[in-house]
Amino acid sequence: KLTSGQVSSVLELLNTAATQSPQLLETYLLALKVCEDTSDTPQPDDIAFLMRGVKAFPRSAELACRTAKILMSLGRRDEAATIVDNATRLPANGALQSELAKLQSEFVHGGEPSR
Repeated sequence: KLTSGQVSSVLELLNTAATQSPQLLETYLLALKVCEDTSDTPQPDDIAFLMRGVKAFPRSAELACRTAKILMSLGRRDEAATIVDNATRLPANGALQSELAKLQSEFVHGGEPSR
């Protein structure tokens, strides 16, 4: 697991990369991996960065699904639900569709997803 200092350093570099043209989906997917691989709670700036990625790449079901899982783990159910609802309309592979359906079910049943 990464420390909060390591997360901050990597995300600072990725934030700089995201300002370059053209923006790359991979920048945000790597940021997700960093946020997922820490035992610390993501900071508000980290979440804002991920949300910018969701807005910049609205057709990425993977980015949407993984960001929604992080939001759920932080108790931000309404934001996660909106992202999942939009993502279920996107083309996705079988495993990703299953994960989105699971998240949607958790909204209905009030459960918490595993991270």
